[in-house]
Amino acid sequence: MLYDQAMLLMSYVEGYLVTKKDDYKNTVGKIAHYILRVMTSKEGGFFSAEDADSEGEEGKFYVWSLNELREVLNQEDMDLVEKVYNLSEEGNFEDEATGRKLGVNIFYQNQSFDKLRDELQLEDIQKKLERIRQKLFDVREKRQKPLLDDKILVDWNGLTIAALSKAYKALGNEKYIEAARNAAEFILKGLEKNKRLLHMYRDGQWKVYGNLDDYAFMIWGLIELYEATFDIRYLETALKLNEDVFKYFADKNSGGFYFTPNDNEELLIRNKEIYDGAIPSGNSVMMLNLLRLARITGRTEYEDSAYRIYKAFSKSVKSMPMGYSFLLCAVEFAVGDSLEIVMVGNKSANETKNMLKIINEEFLPNKVMVLKPIDEEEAKRVHKLAEYTLTQNLINDKTTVYVCKNFVCNNPTNDSDELKKLINSEK
Repeated sequence: MLYDQAMLLMSYVEGYLVTKKDDYKNTVGKIAHYILRVMTSKEGGFFSAEDADSEGEEGKFYVWSLNELREVLNQEDMDLVEKVYNLSEEGNFEDEATGRKLGVNIFYQNQSFDKLRDELQLEDIQKKLERIRQKLFDVREKRQKPLLDDKILVDWNGLTIAALSKAYKALGNEKYIEAARNAAEFILKGLEKNKRLLHMYRDGQWKVYGNLDDYAFMIWGLIELYEATFDIRYLETALKLNEDVFKYFADKNSGGFYFTPNDNEELLIRNKEIYDGAIPSGNSVMMLNLLRLARITGRTEYEDSAYRIYKAFSKSVKSMPMGYSFLLCAVEFAVGDSLEIVMVGNKSANETKNMLKIINEEFLPNKVMVLKPIDEEEAKRVHKLAEYTLTQNLINDKTTVYVCKNFVCNNPTNDSDELKKLINSEK
């Protein structure tokens, strides 16, 4: 499922930022590569899912018997993959109904590369495994492939845009941000054509009014995309969609947002969803969106609306906190320490990129970032959204960074070592 890939990608990006473990970094690359290779449409949007079944059998495309592997690999390579990926003659893939082993294997790795490198005395183990993987991939490509669900769903695309933007910020791979941009541009063309978000695209047709998740997740994706590219158009669009959320989904009496728009077909009950399951709820994401947009723009009414979401659902959250994990991330952003980082400079300049790298290499979940460009026309567009940036300027004609907490700023700096100290002091 596309949403699984997106949520896992975000998790591994954050895991890498916290630990700096190469295993997590490598997994980020593999997930992103899969999304770009299999789940990306020619229009730029991301497909919904790839089936588990092929030729009438679950998992057939993905599993291997040892005999099939022996036809491709020499004995040295066989010994390595059996050890690393826990393979056996009887197999590790079971019949779901009986539990009987089926003689085929799913590759899975339960030790880190560091442990495997020491245990097997192989310094180049990852290179060897990549060479083997490519051989097996070439053979597997000749198999009958599972069905691809080629619907493009806006909510899941928003999640994936957010995930790829986060991956780009952490790792700097241009392919990630190119894919995120392409998906966003595809959906924004649909928005321009239809004057609002629709939920689904397939075979050249947009269908069904967007629900709260479509808006909430797309706003999230656009905020992340703005902070990855500093293209002001993405922030402007996020704010426009944010206003549409209030227009179509707001519960003006009790707070929070309904799942369906107010001009949709009439329902007996309009639900407001808050449970965070396999993906977070639209209300949880909107709470964090509103808080981030409030800190980016300085508009306190967004923050007030965010608090109203929590107030509307607080009884449910108190009764079972683990069911509302993303909402609690938003609460932590609201009540904990958060940062506003304003950078003044040319986004294409090397000194700006170096400053960004220092910031993006750290795990700073409760932060927002704004770039004030040196181009006057672009700067006016930023000032229109965030008036407080009027007073923040270049120092000594060098890229300058303002690190602020609750809009109280440290002394600005254009020294990379000083920026590292400021960031570390606020972690």
